[in-house]
Amino acid sequence: MTLLDSYFPFDTGSGTTATPARWRLMARLFYGSGVVPGNQNQLSCTIAGSVVTINTGAAWIDGFYGENDATKTVSVTGAGMIVARMDPNGRTITFVFVANQTVPTQSPTGIYEIPLYSVSAGLALTDIRQFARATPTAAVQARAYRNAAWTANTAERVPYDTLSFGSGFSLPSGIYTCPYAGTYLITGQYSSVATAVGQYTYAHLTHNGGFTGVGNGVANYATAVGQQLASNVTDLVPCSTGDTLSITVASNVNGLVGVTGQWTYMAVRLLQ
Repeated sequence: MTLLDSYFPFDTGSGTTATPARWRLMARLFYGSGVVPGNQNQLSCTIAGSVVTINTGAAWIDGFYGENDATKTVSVTGAGMIVARMDPNGRTITFVFVANQTVPTQSPTGIYEIPLYSVSAGLALTDIRQFARATPTAAVQARAYRNAAWTANTAERVPYDTLSFGSGFSLPSGIYTCPYAGTYLITGQYSSVATAVGQYTYAHLTHNGGFTGVGNGVANYATAVGQQLASNVTDLVPCSTGDTLSITVASNVNGLVGVTGQWTYMAVRLLQ
């Protein structure tokens, strides 16, 4: 039998030495650092003058856990960041405003910070919370059942009305509201049946009601009556908490009829 150089925690032998540094080496593998999703108010913030109020929530910071059960305030003096800071030497987790900082300090052996909000020189807040998770947890897919015709030359939102899995769709409007800040992969397809040769249709991804500019479907032209016209779209979209994602469609004529069932769908996944 040959022992490893380091092993812990146990109640006898070498494994009984459970230092903060040893715990950190092990516990950082439990979960990715960030605000704990779904815990109270997820450390959301508001600002009044130069005072930032941090709401309730919890954070997992490089193997250490902290929970805030009542609002706290931090004063800001200009551009910088509000962070939750774990200090292994001070044995503390604190909320801190760091002036002129744009990237949090994340030392594997020293101070480790997770970002909460950036502060502009004009004292405006931007949500930059990093959420803790072992794997992405925000994922949904929905299908649309549309027997009605689309309207010509109108950016009309696909009205997804059946949820395959997940949560977050405001049905039947087809709007996904982002629960966390992060980068989302949104992909979808919608289909119509042509009622005449030469009809075409296309799709757009929309972020907060405007086109993303990337991932817009190519127009699909009908060569026969009854042909199914499908348009696929996909994009990576950086979002803040509360941002909306959807798919809109447009056609060159009235009368293209939406397809019922599996060929029309929308899927959203948070990539972190």
